[in-house]
Amino acid sequence: MQIKSILLYSHKGEVRTLDFTLGSVNIITGKSRTGKSAIIDIIDYCLGRSTFNVFEGVNRGVIAYYGLLLQFKEKQVFIAKPAPKGQAQSQSQAYWQEAINIVAPTSEEIAPNTNDDAIKLNLSRLLGISPNQTVVSENRSIVPFEATIDHAKYFLFQDQNLVANKKLLFWRQAEDYISTHIRDTLPYFLGAIQEERIQIVQQLRESRKTLKKLEQEIKESESIVQKQAEGAQKLLIEAKSLGMTNLDISTWTN
Repeated sequence: MQIKSILLYSHKGEVRTLDFTLGSVNIITGKSRTGKSAIIDIIDYCLGRSTFNVFEGVNRGVIAYYGLLLQFKEKQVFIAKPAPKGQAQSQSQAYWQEAINIVAPTSEEIAPNTNDDAIKLNLSRLLGISPNQTVVSENRSIVPFEATIDHAKYFLFQDQNLVANKKLLFWRQAEDYISTHIRDTLPYFLGAIQEERIQIVQQLRESRKTLKKLEQEIKESESIVQKQAEGAQKLLIEAKSLGMTNLDISTWTN
C-alpha cells in the first residue's frame, strides 16, 4: 500500500491536494506552522483512528473532510473523514470507495457510508493481514487480540519528537497500553511467529482452560456426592437406632 494523495476539502467545496510520487522517496518542505507536522495525524485519522489529533493549524473550522487516496497493487482506495463537530475530540464515521482507478470525488459526492472499525478490517484484508491471534504469556491478564493495520502503524510512523528521543523507538510507544501492544504484535509483523503456530498455541490454551473447568466441575460434583453419602449414612444410623431397618451399616460404602 502506498499513499497516492492527501486531500483537504473546505466547507466551500475547495480541494487542496498533496500528491506523492509512487515507488519513490517523497520529501515535503515548507515554512514552520504550514501543516507539515499534521500529515502523520491526517493519515492516521483517515486510516481508522477515531481520536482527532490534527493541530489547529489545519483548522477544523475550515476543513470539511480529510481525504486519503491509497494505491494497492491492482486497485485504489479512497477514504474521507469529516472533522469532529464542535469541540468533540473523536469521530468514527467515514466515506470509503474502492475501485481499480479512482478520481477523487468532490465534497458534494462524499457522504459517510462506513466507520473506523470497517476501515481497519478492510485495509487489513487488502494488505494481506490474515486472521491471527497474539501469543500472550499465560501469567499475564491481557486477553489475546488480533493484529491489524491499527497496530502496524506503530512501526510505520515517526514524528520529529520521536526521531530525537533517546528512550523511545516506536510511534505512540509512551501512551498507555501501546508498548504492550507493540511487544505483542511485533513478532507477527516480523514473521517470527508462524500463523499455524499461533492458532495451535491458542487452541492449546483454550483446551487447557476447558480441561481446568471440567476438572473443577468434577471436583465439585465429587464433593456434592460425598456430602450426600455422609447425609445418607447419618439417616441410616438414625433409622437403625429406631429399629426402622435391619441393614448392616458395615456394608455401606461411599
